[in-house]
Amino acid sequence: MPRFFKHLPLAFLAFLPLLAASFLRHGPLVHSAVWMPVSALLISLLILLVALNIRRQRHLTHLFKLASSLEERLLPFHTAMQQAPLSMIITDTQANIQYVNPFMVKRSGYSEGELVGKNARMLSSGETSQDTYRQMWEQLSQLQPWNGRFSSRDKSGRSYLEQVWMAPVLDEGGNLRQFVSIKQDISEQQRTLEHIQMQNSALELLTHNAPLPRILDTIFASSTLDHSGLYPVAFLTSTDKQNLHLASAPALPHVLEQSALSLPIDSHLARTLTQSLSRPGFNASPDLQNPVHAAARADGMHSYWSEPVLDSSGFLAGLVLYYRTSKSLPSSDELQLIGNMTDLIRLAVQRSQNLALLQLAETVYHNSNEALAVNDANGVFITVNPAFTRITGFSQAEIIGKDFTLLHSNQHDATFYERMNTRLEKKGRWKGEIWARRKNGELYPQFVSISNTYNADGSVRFRVSLFADISQQKANEEQIWRQANFDSLTGIANRRFFISHLEHAIHTATRQQQRLGLLFIDLDKFKPINDRYGHRHGDHVLQEVAQRIQKQLREADFCARLGGDEFVVLLEGNPDLEAAMRIAQRIKDSVEQVITLDGIDSHLSLSCGISFFPQHANTAEKLIHEADNAMYQAKREGRSQVIVSAAPND
Repeated sequence: MPRFFKHLPLAFLAFLPLLAASFLRHGPLVHSAVWMPVSALLISLLILLVALNIRRQRHLTHLFKLASSLEERLLPFHTAMQQAPLSMIITDTQANIQYVNPFMVKRSGYSEGELVGKNARMLSSGETSQDTYRQMWEQLSQLQPWNGRFSSRDKSGRSYLEQVWMAPVLDEGGNLRQFVSIKQDISEQQRTLEHIQMQNSALELLTHNAPLPRILDTIFASSTLDHSGLYPVAFLTSTDKQNLHLASAPALPHVLEQSALSLPIDSHLARTLTQSLSRPGFNASPDLQNPVHAAARADGMHSYWSEPVLDSSGFLAGLVLYYRTSKSLPSSDELQLIGNMTDLIRLAVQRSQNLALLQLAETVYHNSNEALAVNDANGVFITVNPAFTRITGFSQAEIIGKDFTLLHSNQHDATFYERMNTRLEKKGRWKGEIWARRKNGELYPQFVSISNTYNADGSVRFRVSLFADISQQKANEEQIWRQANFDSLTGIANRRFFISHLEHAIHTATRQQQRLGLLFIDLDKFKPINDRYGHRHGDHVLQEVAQRIQKQLREADFCARLGGDEFVVLLEGNPDLEAAMRIAQRIKDSVEQVITLDGIDSHLSLSCGISFFPQHANTAEKLIHEADNAMYQAKREGRSQVIVSAAPND
C-alpha cells in the first residue's frame, strides 16, 4: 500500500474540524437542504476513521505480542550461550569477531572489548597446519559445516588445543551472512591420552623385557613433556651402588652425555636423595652440580626438579632430574606429570633389578590386553583381570568360585584335555590353541599359556592362565588363505590350489591303487561375447558358468578355474570312463543352455578333454597336459565335444 493511503485516515481526521467550521461560518448552509447529507457524510467518515484507528491499534498490539513471544522463545538460547561451558564465537564472512560468550572471554583471557571487532586469527597459536585451514575454508565455502582441531593461544601466550565446530549462517535469500563457532578446550584430554599412550608403550616394552634405557627413552619421548617444557635426565645406580650412570637424556645436548656418563655417590648424597626432594635452582649437592648442572645451565636451563628412584628395599636405584628454562617451581599439573612419569620409571627400574615382580605383575594384570586368570589346583577360578571379562563376557562375580570347565566349548574330546593335564603335571606349563565358549554361547579360538606355581612341598598351588582371543587373527589368516587359493572372480579354486590338491589326490590314489579323472574345459565362442558386451558382462558369464559346472559335480569332485575361460574338474573316488563321460556331458549340457544376464542372451559351447591317472599320466603336470591336449583335439574336430586322451602312460 502506498504511504499516502497509510496516512489518509489521519489526514481526514485532521481536516474534519476545518470542514465543520466552514459549514458553521456560512449560516445559510445550516438551514439549507444541503446540510443533512453533508453532515451524514461527515459522521460516516468520522465513524470510518475511528474504526480504522481501532484496527490499527489492534494490529500494533498483535505485533507487540509477537515481539514479546519471540523474545521469550529466544531467551533460553541466549541464556544457553551465556552460560554454556563452551567457547562460542560469531564472526562475519571475513572472520571478524561480532560476538563472544562469557566462557570464551574467560578461556582466552581477553575482555569482550578486546575481542569484538578483531579478526579471529588473533587467537591462532601458529601451530595449526595450513592444510587444516584450507580444508576448513573449502568446506565452509560450500556452505557446509566443518569440525576439526585448532591450536589456539590465550592472552598470556599459552597454547591450548580446541575441538571446533563451525557452521555458516545464511540470510533469507540463502546468502552467506556469518559464521558461528563452538569450541571446546581438549588440551587436558589430549595430554591425558598422550600420557596413557606413553604408559601403554612403556608397559608393552616392560612385558617384552626390553632394555631399560629403551623404556626410559619411550617414557621421555612423551609429547606431554614438550607441552610442559620439561627436559628429563635419568641416572641409574650401578650394581655395586657406588656410581650413578647416565641412562637417558633425549632432550638435552650431547655435551651432557659426555660430561656425566658416570658419577660417584657418597653416603651424604645417598641419604639426601632418599628424601622427597624439590630443589628449584641449582642447589643440589656438589657431587652432582659440576658435570650435570653446569652442562644443563649452558643449554639455557635455570631450574630443576629432582626425584629419587628407590627399590623395594628403600635403597637408591636411580635419580631423575627434570630441567626447566624458567626460574620457577613446577605447576600442579607439571608436578602431577612428574610424579606419574617418575612412578613409571621406578616400576621399570625395579623390574630390571627383579625387585618388584609383584608390582609389575599387578600392572600387567590390570593393563594387559590379554586375559589373565588364576585357578587353584582343582581348576576353580580365584581371580580374573578386566581383559578376561571383556573377552569371555563373565564378570569377576560370575566366574570366581566356578570351575574352569565353564569355558569349555565341547570342540575338544577327553583325550585332548588328558594330554593337556599330563603336560601340566610333568612340565608345569602348557600352551596352544583351544576353542572356548563365551557367556553368550559364542565359540571363539584362544591362544592359551598355562603355568603352575608350587607350594614349598612341591604341590600345585595355582595355575595361571594367560590367553588372547585370536578370532580376528584366524579370520585374517582365513582371508589370506582364500585370497591365495581361490579365484577372486568365480570363488572357486585357482590354479595354485588345484595343483596342490591334485598332487595330494595323486599321492592318495597311488597308495590306495585308485583312478583319478581330470576334465579340462575350455569355452567356445566366449571371446566374441567378451568383445561385444565388454569385460564386465564377460565376468558375469564366467561366474554363471562356474556355478553351472559345480552344480553338476559330486561331493567328492573338485573344480577350479585355471585362468581366462579355462576350467578343470578333478574326479576322485575311482571313476571309470563311463562316469567321467556322464559328468562331462552333464556339464556340457548345462553350460550350453542359453545364459541370460543383464537382459542379454549368451550362447556358449564348450570343448572338454579327459585324462585319467594312472592310465594317461602319473604326475599332476602330465595329467593336466594330456587333458589339455584332448581338449584341443575336441576343438580341432569342430568344438562342442568331449574327447578322452589317447596317449598311453609311458
